Amino acid sequence: MVEPTDERFTGFVFKIQANMDPRHRDRVAFVRVCSGRFTKDMTLVNSRLGKTIRASRAYRFFGRDRETIEVAYAGDIIGLVNPGQFAIGDTLHEGPALRFPDLPRFPAEHFGRVRLKGTNYKQFDDGLKQLEEEGLMQLFYLSEGRRAPVLGVVGVLQYDVIASRLANEYNVQAVIEPAGYAAARWLGVGASHTPGGSNVMAVDRHDRPVILFESEWALRYFERHHSEVVLLAESPMTTPTLG
Repeated sequence: MVEPTDERFTGFVFKIQANMDPRHRDRVAFVRVCSGRFTKDMTLVNSRLGKTIRASRAYRFFGRDRETIEVAYAGDIIGLVNPGQFAIGDTLHEGPALRFPDLPRFPAEHFGRVRLKGTNYKQFDDGLKQLEEEGLMQLFYLSEGRRAPVLGVVGVLQYDVIASRLANEYNVQAVIEPAGYAAARWLGVGASHTPGGSNVMAVDRHDRPVILFESEWALRYFERHHSEVVLLAESPMTTPTLG
């Protein structure tokens, strides 16, 4: 339990936003200060990565306007420039190891194959990566390559949002076609399996194995006949949780 009156700094990343400044394509992690005092240039620990981070660029936002801040207190919301080192749900702190409970994540219910119309693959991949960091979707890569990944979303209207943001923010024209999957499940640590039927193996952006199931029935059938295989509705942690 962390009280707002605790002296040491703790904070929680609750939002990632790409392209806050389109001229620089910067990404910002929004952090709720939970306790203590934040000061510019202080050294923090990201508990998920177990790495120290120097918070040299911190901002307060009013719409799209921003101002540099030197100090913040419990209850404040600050923005930290994110060069790929923060994720939604991260705990930032100073002092002894600490981790807040993760935010709940909803399994994808709709799946589509996203294809680039053109040859600017770098902008395409960067755009998908940064939109995924925001929590807008999940990305899965099949064995035939990474240039036409499968994306998973909760609602189909997100396809229009993704295509529009790729076009307007990354100058990428892409088309999203329905894919024949109904569920995605990560394999538990150490598990391995080759799915049958129309189910396929894929990996996420961190190369963690995922099975894409063609229907909810196929998922239940797999669970009944392979009870020894641990399936996870959410991606496993990239690093062990702190004890």
